[in-house]
Amino acid sequence: MGTRQKMTLDQVAIAKFLTWIAHTPRKVSEITERFGWSSSDITFLSQQLLEEGCILSQEGDLWALTDSKGMGGFTLFWRCQVPLLYVPSCESTNTVAAQILHEGMPVQLIVSDFQTKGRGRLGRVWNANNAENLLFSLLLQPDVPIDQMARCTLLWGAEIADELGLHVKWPNDIVDSAGRKVGGILTELLNVGTPNQRVVFGFGLNVNQLEFPDDLPNAISLRLLRDHVIQDRAALCGRLVQRILRTDVRRDLDLWRQRTLMLGQLVQAGNTVGIAQEIREDGTLIVDGKAVLAGDVNMISEVK
Repeated sequence: MGTRQKMTLDQVAIAKFLTWIAHTPRKVSEITERFGWSSSDITFLSQQLLEEGCILSQEGDLWALTDSKGMGGFTLFWRCQVPLLYVPSCESTNTVAAQILHEGMPVQLIVSDFQTKGRGRLGRVWNANNAENLLFSLLLQPDVPIDQMARCTLLWGAEIADELGLHVKWPNDIVDSAGRKVGGILTELLNVGTPNQRVVFGFGLNVNQLEFPDDLPNAISLRLLRDHVIQDRAALCGRLVQRILRTDVRRDLDLWRQRTLMLGQLVQAGNTVGIAQEIREDGTLIVDGKAVLAGDVNMISEVK
């Protein structure tokens, strides 16, 4: 008698299964009727999920999702609901995204636990401890002209800050109420002027990291801010990804204005020191009547 082939690991079917079983234990007969899986199939699936940290356990004839806090391809697809690639380690998720676009792979989201050559704005390095934070890149196709891409970054950043109850710092940082950096965005435009034009939205979020290098004295994590470990990074990733995907890129920048600490404050933009007065709808920051189009802007002190 031949050996039965192992089940086909279908991300879509597994995501539907995890949603279905998340809060209600299910009998093997129910699972078989709904998904066509045998008892050995379910056991095999439980082993695959366990490798991600997601625990599907059996008691008698009942299976239950006793721990949903996994971090891997199946768990992330369940949480994010977009075609994705999970890689435990890579040079940079933005770099992988560019490769995926070049190869025509049907992937929209790249998630990694560690970057060996993580990149920030202006050629900076983005350092993050392994398996403690969120590092992902989304391939997006916003229906706006190229000259409006900068404001798209502001819109996406404001949505993330709003989801997390944090703030934005022009042009690409997510900060706490004291201005300490919690996350950063790196957007890159690929295949400009072609039907395959895409924006790579790269994002790094300090989630559970407790210590930062000496050259990052103003960094902080969600764990330090909230005084507890963020157990389910995949669920957090799903919330942020869906928030970005739902963003209306043609809307005004009012949410950014609500979420920033900069307006009305004394800032330094290059060699200019002045009051950050307004953000134009094209994404330009106005400091003492002067337009700031690029570079770093740092708050100096609160203006009373």
